Amino acid sequence: MSEARQVDLIFSYKKLSLGSALIRLHQRANYSHAAIKFFSNYMDMDLVYEANISGVRILSYETWLAEGNVITARASFQIHADKMREKLQRAFSFLERPYGKLTILSILFNGQAFGADGTDSFICSEIAHDFLEYELPRIDKSSDQITPKDLFKLVRAIK
Repeated sequence: MSEARQVDLIFSYKKLSLGSALIRLHQRANYSHAAIKFFSNYMDMDLVYEANISGVRILSYETWLAEGNVITARASFQIHADKMREKLQRAFSFLERPYGKLTILSILFNGQAFGADGTDSFICSEIAHDFLEYELPRIDKSSDQITPKDLFKLVRAIK
């Protein structure tokens, strides 16, 4: 039997960021961002998997914190190592995909995302939901339409 690996869904905001402040204000929340944190045995360090204005990326947790990210909440999940490998392979296939800027604008102006672009571009909560899709309760929205606030509600429903 494979061993379980801990994965954290982290909710955060970025210091001195107007975009982060606008999203927090709109969501009426103390976070504007969702990301996945996990330990890499191969690299012997914590890594963060996220979509931000630069696109989809994986970087060291220390670098992520040094960029001004502040964690306001987290939820931990146990994922078996074989399933984790599958999830990471999928994550690697999305690296450097563009950020869904139009999706963010639609959330800010309409309260929800419009349209769906599948895996053409991503926002933070879409990446996090895709990674933890089977660990979270089902939601009546596509991954393209999920906001950080939606993710937070899903976590509260099970934790």
